Amino acid sequence: TDIDMVDYFRLTIDTDNGLPVETKLQVYFADINYTILDSMFRDNTVLLDPATVGTDDKVSSPKNSVNRVEFNTAQLEKIKNSKYAFVRASVNTPATGTGYFKFYSYYGIDFKLSAKADFRINSKDL
Repeated sequence: TDIDMVDYFRLTIDTDNGLPVETKLQVYFADINYTILDSMFRDNTVLLDPATVGTDDKVSSPKNSVNRVEFNTAQLEKIKNSKYAFVRASVNTPATGTGYFKFYSYYGIDFKLSAKADFRINSKDL
């Protein structure tokens, strides 16, 4: 298969979160029988840290987060037979004096995705 040519894969997610929420995310890879083969993140990763909130409970500045997910050959081998990906996410607001947030139309999230891969290609196989 094509994934057999990949020795290493890294996905980088660079975000500027302008929302007053923290987001945790996990992706599970499963086979055709829905058996979980592996997960994307290796720990209980916070994908997005909440934006900084001022005393008026409005976002005062976005929060930058950079997350890298790396797969070596052994990890890629575990997920190469996956047919499904299940996403589990949670979104929480930080504690404030009022406990409430308003979401304004100018709030947003900017993100950049980049990938790096090391391939092993035999020209005889092309």
